[in-house]
Amino acid sequence: MRKLLFIFFLGSSILSSLACSAKIIERSQKRAPEWLYGVETGYLIVSAESDDLETAKVKAMTSVKQQIVNAIAENVHATSQTQTHELEANGSYSTMELYSTMVETESANIPFLSQVTIANATDYYWEKIRDKQKNEFYRYHLKYPFSRLDQMEMVEAFERQEAAINEKLEAFQQDDFSTYTSVEQMVAQATALRTFQATLLEKDVRRSTCDKILRGYKHYVEQLTIQAQEVTREHTTYRVFAGDRQLACNIKPYLRSKCLTKMNFQPTEQGCVVTYNYSDCFEDEQNYIDITLTILGKKINNRFFIL
Repeated sequence: MRKLLFIFFLGSSILSSLACSAKIIERSQKRAPEWLYGVETGYLIVSAESDDLETAKVKAMTSVKQQIVNAIAENVHATSQTQTHELEANGSYSTMELYSTMVETESANIPFLSQVTIANATDYYWEKIRDKQKNEFYRYHLKYPFSRLDQMEMVEAFERQEAAINEKLEAFQQDDFSTYTSVEQMVAQATALRTFQATLLEKDVRRSTCDKILRGYKHYVEQLTIQAQEVTREHTTYRVFAGDRQLACNIKPYLRSKCLTKMNFQPTEQGCVVTYNYSDCFEDEQNYIDITLTILGKKINNRFFIL
């Protein structure tokens, strides 16, 4: 926090010196407020400049968010009893560092900043300035409440958020496809993992952990087999197995044959049934049906010959 105050005083000195060489041609009120360029306990006082007023206001609000994130990051780092490399491994402090660099582009994705809005500002003041080169710009000043209590509440919100994320990630890591009874369960779990991954910041190291888990899911899927229960000239009944365990599977397969026509798929409680018309097949050829399932991007297939 001392670093922030030093930066603030340095910025205030620069702005004050600039004010001496520039002319204020318009302002939001007749007199500048007393808090301008000052320091008040429980408040953040920031300034930002731009060619238009609205952009200057947005920049000032972004500066508020940046200072809040930095303050929380320092608090998380200072109060933790864990070494820095361990913090980076479990995603805590490293996530705060990510937030610190992404406030401008992804602040909407930072839950504990959702209530930090311009509507909560205590006061504001802006000036339209013309410098020596006749360039005109706006300087927007903002006074925003941020007490020690606010800071601690946000730290707690951040830590709850991180704990929930890490708990979900661990659950995905502990997931065991060998206990699943259907292929659809596997697909649903992979979809849930991708949805969870999408909630993480682009540079969050936990995204790569999600990729690793998904590769494990796909590796298990690669071990699945399609086994025929019955093959006739009217239909083929098949089931999906993981080793010697039968799995329910209602996923529509891709069907291919050189001679069979009118192929149709129908899932049943006894297994998946593919019906077809055999009349265009020749007796002196090897007639077959290829059944292919695409599960998590992996193709599982088998060829069954029709006698």
